[in-house]
Amino acid sequence: MTDGSCFWATSGACEKTNWAACGFSWLVSVPVWLLWGVWGLYGLGRLRQASMLSSGIQFDVAKIHDPLAQGVAVALAQRKTSSLQRPRFQRYMKLGAMWAEWPSLTYTPLTIGLKAAGSSSFLGSLLVALNTPYEIVNLVLAIACAFSILSLRRCHRVSLKHEVLLKKYAYPMTFDVFYIPLVSTFVRLTTCPHGYPHITLPDGSSCECIDRFGVFWSVGFVGFVLLYTSALHYKMYIEPYSATMDFRFQTSFQIIMVMARTLNPIVSMLVSDWDLALHRRDAILMAVGFLACISFLFVYNYKAQPCIGSGRIPNNIRALSFSSSIYTTVCVVGFLFVSAPVSQLYYSLAPLPLIWVAAWYGNDRRARNYHVPDLSIMELLRDYSTRCKTVGTIAALYMDPLKLHAVHYSAIIAQLENICKRSRSKELLCRAYALRTLWFCHIENFRKQKMAIGDDKKKTSMPPKLWFKDVENSDRKAKVKARLYADTPLVNMKQSIKVKRFHHIKGTFTKHFDQDTNTALDVTDTTTSLANLHPRQITTLASLRKGRPSSMLDLRAAVKVAPVPPPLADLRPRRSSIWKPTRTLSKLVAPIISRLTGTTRALTIGNFHVVLIGDKHWISKDESPEDAVFHSIALFNTALEVLAQACANSDIVCMLEVATFLLEWYRSGYLRLTKPVYLHVLSTLSATTNKKRAADATHTIHKLCTEGIMPLQLWLKNASYLNNFVVALAHPSATTVFKCASVLALVLQAAEKETKMSIFLLLTPASITRIHQALAKWHASYGISATMEAICLRLHQMELTQRAKRPARFRKGEKKLSSSLLQWVQDTREAFASRLNRVIVHSADSVKPSARTTTTLSRRKTESQINVATRIRRLSVTVLNYASAAKAALARTPSERHPPDKSCTPDTPVQDSPSQKVLLAADSTPQCPPSTVDEAPHEPLTDSPVILPKEDRRYPKRLAPLRPAAHRQRSESGPVSTSLGPSADALPPPLPPGGTSPNHLRVHNGPPLAAILSPPVTTIEPRTPWPAEPTTQENYPAEEAANTQGEKASLLDTGSQPGPSLDAKRVHVAEQAHAGKVAPQTLATNEKTGPSTDDLSPPSSDAVQRPIVLLESAKPAPPTRAAPEDDSMGGTRASMCTVDLLLDRAVPTEKTNSKEGSAGRLMRLGHCVVVTQPILAEIRRRRQNRRQFIDVLRKAQKAHREARRANSPGIRPAQELMAALAKVTALYRSATECALNDFIKNGLEPDLQAFFTQVIKPHLTPGDHLAQEKRRSVIWLQ
Repeated sequence: MTDGSCFWATSGACEKTNWAACGFSWLVSVPVWLLWGVWGLYGLGRLRQASMLSSGIQFDVAKIHDPLAQGVAVALAQRKTSSLQRPRFQRYMKLGAMWAEWPSLTYTPLTIGLKAAGSSSFLGSLLVALNTPYEIVNLVLAIACAFSILSLRRCHRVSLKHEVLLKKYAYPMTFDVFYIPLVSTFVRLTTCPHGYPHITLPDGSSCECIDRFGVFWSVGFVGFVLLYTSALHYKMYIEPYSATMDFRFQTSFQIIMVMARTLNPIVSMLVSDWDLALHRRDAILMAVGFLACISFLFVYNYKAQPCIGSGRIPNNIRALSFSSSIYTTVCVVGFLFVSAPVSQLYYSLAPLPLIWVAAWYGNDRRARNYHVPDLSIMELLRDYSTRCKTVGTIAALYMDPLKLHAVHYSAIIAQLENICKRSRSKELLCRAYALRTLWFCHIENFRKQKMAIGDDKKKTSMPPKLWFKDVENSDRKAKVKARLYADTPLVNMKQSIKVKRFHHIKGTFTKHFDQDTNTALDVTDTTTSLANLHPRQITTLASLRKGRPSSMLDLRAAVKVAPVPPPLADLRPRRSSIWKPTRTLSKLVAPIISRLTGTTRALTIGNFHVVLIGDKHWISKDESPEDAVFHSIALFNTALEVLAQACANSDIVCMLEVATFLLEWYRSGYLRLTKPVYLHVLSTLSATTNKKRAADATHTIHKLCTEGIMPLQLWLKNASYLNNFVVALAHPSATTVFKCASVLALVLQAAEKETKMSIFLLLTPASITRIHQALAKWHASYGISATMEAICLRLHQMELTQRAKRPARFRKGEKKLSSSLLQWVQDTREAFASRLNRVIVHSADSVKPSARTTTTLSRRKTESQINVATRIRRLSVTVLNYASAAKAALARTPSERHPPDKSCTPDTPVQDSPSQKVLLAADSTPQCPPSTVDEAPHEPLTDSPVILPKEDRRYPKRLAPLRPAAHRQRSESGPVSTSLGPSADALPPPLPPGGTSPNHLRVHNGPPLAAILSPPVTTIEPRTPWPAEPTTQENYPAEEAANTQGEKASLLDTGSQPGPSLDAKRVHVAEQAHAGKVAPQTLATNEKTGPSTDDLSPPSSDAVQRPIVLLESAKPAPPTRAAPEDDSMGGTRASMCTVDLLLDRAVPTEKTNSKEGSAGRLMRLGHCVVVTQPILAEIRRRRQNRRQFIDVLRKAQKAHREARRANSPGIRPAQELMAALAKVTALYRSATECALNDFIKNGLEPDLQAFFTQVIKPHLTPGDHLAQEKRRSVIWLQ
């Protein structure tokens, strides 16, 4: 149906209500849905793009209000003008745009309620009456804004002033201040809502005529699209680069707010052409949807406080707008549900003012926790709050000095120096950023001398190129997302503050034109005095603001000098019209200075200027190179102090900043670090949250430790470095975790050989927890899993060894001694007497102690009693060992004091038992007649025992491991001397059984016998490994056979851990075994393992110079303790740089372990706290699965070969082969969390791997391989 009232050509008046009768009802809703489509699709697309470039919508308040983000915002807001007052126009424009959101978001839900009620409000009637002039004004304003932007963008290459006008005025006014009225006008032109007076064309037609609607729709839709898309582009790419605001939001939140601003006019136009009175359900759904969106924005604004910088007021305005909209929407939803009259809706809106006040003060209370005052950089540096001071320090680092007046330079540098001097734990991050700024302040003059600070010794300092990037790590190359604040600019600004070696530093000379004085001032003048300033500027500088000095001049940091007659150049006029009569300095400056300081002295600013380093301007100080070196040394010492405090406080952000600063300084070549300091820096970087930097630091540590450049002893001396390095086990990269685990395994290998190293001091509970978590997490990687298993086994073994050394009363949990002091004294006296009685040999010419020791005991506390008992026990150990040596001297016959006959010297060397550290002669030949004890008394004692010097008294203590050996040999060799006391340090060498006296007793790695006996004997070098576990010659059948056949040289290549190793083979160099130079003797071949009752002959003189080859045991032998200077600076041996996976070591079970502890004391695994029994069970299960898989796979391979030989082509394989293949397949499917897939790829031998790939793999399904990657339950970790 066609009606003439729908077209202007047929009728002079048109109404939109007749469009349905004319057949154009679709034209009513299509323009609105087009706007909805552009609003949703383009807005969500930009939001997704911003989330990909940055971290999306951030809900972590600590990350949003990062001091770095706030400091950058303050630095970008610095603007230099002719006046010393800070500009506020841009801030007021932004705040005005936010205030405009308040009525817009409040009125949006009211349009839904009033349209559903079929009535209009007073505000609606007012808008209808003013719609025509309102739209005309907005169209003119839109055209003016578009023309100004286009003209300035077209001419921005001609002058930089046009770019400044765009960023300061054109963009903020178009897309912030006037955005809501402009977008509302374009939406009305696009939809032509019913009930509003519209703009008419010159012929009198309006948008309600269908033949004229296309013109209005085109203008409105094109304008809406251009304005909406330009606003989103401005919020994403232009505003973050702008340096005109002292507060800013994250990009994702800004896009959401642009969409929220656009939502109000679209909803209003949708409601105007929709009869919600008949479709009340649709009205309720629209109101509820709008309520959900606004509620999300309100909660997010309250929780996150998204405005950073000086954002307390902006966050409060947003909270006010959102809370007002939420309350209005709730009232509208209630009104629609109960179908009440319109008056009830108005009554429900009466408490709105209270809602506004409550929302403002409620949000203000939370916003103050993250608020940074709207102050200048100098005022922030002097603020009492640590947060404000940190933000000011960061702003001083990232600022452009050319945007500040020259009078500020000295005050800022002086304040930064004061911050560095203060040692406060809360200001660590502030000091770290101040160090970087001061480094750039002194680098210009530091470069003038050809030297570097730090360690100047080439032997102890690290070369500047020992930093390696893990470029082969694929996880390191992952795209690093920009930070959520000022996303792209911050990434670019970080490169400009990087410390590196600079070859060119340029001075900057910039003139600033002062409009007040009509003079050009040099910004980079080395000296700026108050005499060169206008009196109005001096008054501004000296004015007090809120009870504190002005931020433009630090009067306390200024230098007061004596009044000097001014030169004639300083008496020049300031203004020709006013200041011409006044040409004396006293009339210009003296009155003002006297009011400020009470004297007539002049205030001078320090000598500073601006230089261009790289692509950034820095404040530089005029000083000599020697002074620059002195200041640089002070900065280095302060940096080390801050690094130590940050690590002690676990301040991850400060640790990353100061360690990165030291690393960049070291790489620049201006600083030389020692090995401990460099290890401290690297371990700190590996513990930070910067994954890329942590991966590189871990890679560098792994390379330095495995190549022997970084000694492993440094880790043992600095346990805090090791605990920081263990944090790298939580790194997401498998390569980094494997390298960290490898270094940790090397360190534990070295620690296991240190008898005085305590595992509880080496690793903290947090580090042990990370080790357990890494064992559970990387179950699918064989390299990491096997290394972590070896680490746990070593930790368990070290704990058992250390617990065995503790006294029995502490192991049983008895932490308190008897309360009776007399009972304790009596027990101690009896124990001491029993020890002495066991030492002395009761014979005719027995050795009697030459001195008597009296111990006076006093009534002390329990700790003192323990100390006294310890001293008594040590004294008894010394007496015991001296008496044992004297006993051996008494038992020798006169014939034994002369060199023996070479014919009696046996040819077989005695087996060197690493567990006992005593070299005993084996069964001798029958030509040598045995001697008895009866001959000993007939030989008088010619020489008394000589007391060892203090430096040699450490040798008797090394006889402790003899007790397990005596316990093992008791059943085979007859009765052996029993234990002499509970202390493991008080054990003598075992005497030969049967009451015989040995002719010669050689103590391996013990005190030289020449120090005890008068006749000279062969000396023994006291630098021999001292194993902790006893072994017998049955443990070494292969080595004995090789030694018997003369293959002694091949034993030098045998590792300390015999057995198969899937990763690498240990290399044992000859330098590790510092054996005593004694005569090699032939090993006994009979079944006896202990010393023989036959005569034990002394070594021959011609074989003294031949060393003994130490055979390795199943337990690792401790290495020779290097000298202190070698421990700190020397390189590691080749055998220390290879990880031993302990694949041949059996995993302990819950059964008692009789080998651990002294004198066969038992210890259960349930008492261990470092590696508990569930973890050991898990390690045992993983290793058993791999071993069983290898055994079954070898059997299957053998069966496959036999089947191929026995069966001809065309005949089915034997049943044994089928059964073997079935076992391999079943074991593969059932073995979980043991890195079986990775073990097959990397751990199997080539023949087994090829057999599995060609024969076993075809029998498996893809689901079997996927099942191997699934994770088992980790109940054992809990």
